[in-house]
Amino acid sequence: MTWIENVATAIVTITAAVLSVISLRAYLHTRSGKVLLLFLGFLIFLAKGILLSVGLYFLRWGSQLLTMMVLLDVAILAVFYLSILKRSRL
Repeated sequence: MTWIENVATAIVTITAAVLSVISLRAYLHTRSGKVLLLFLGFLIFLAKGILLSVGLYFLRWGSQLLTMMVLLDVAILAVFYLSILKRSRL
């Protein structure tokens, strides 16, 4: 990867980590199922960034990495979609 791709991957991973912490704190404060689903989505984003970095730099994964990233994207979209559909108890 080029340096710009390295920087972009790092920014996305750090952003996912920060949003995971924020959403976890929000969930602990509200105990809302919607917020818990958001936390799960951001956590999957974080895992994706870590897997991408490890897979590219240390393990030299090729097409297997692309398949895993697409599956993680589908999981993230599904979790965010469920958080939108979930009814609030208020």
